[in-house]
Amino acid sequence: MTALNKETRTGMENDLKWTEAIIDQAIETATDYTTIAILKKVKAEIAETDKRLFQAQGQLDGLAWNHEEW
Repeated sequence: MTALNKETRTGMENDLKWTEAIIDQAIETATDYTTIAILKKVKAEIAETDKRLFQAQGQLDGLAWNHEEW
């Protein structure tokens, strides 16, 4: 992973932490179980999307490093 990608990943991790904090605050103030359930599902889906994005970025980095196998 290049230095730029490490910086990008750190920024993405910070964005994820910020997003999770906002959702956690919303969960704490939610007044009904439906809203809480939706917010928890959204939080889980955002984490899964972040994981898949990181994997895709790693795959692209690998392809860029070994461009002969494109």
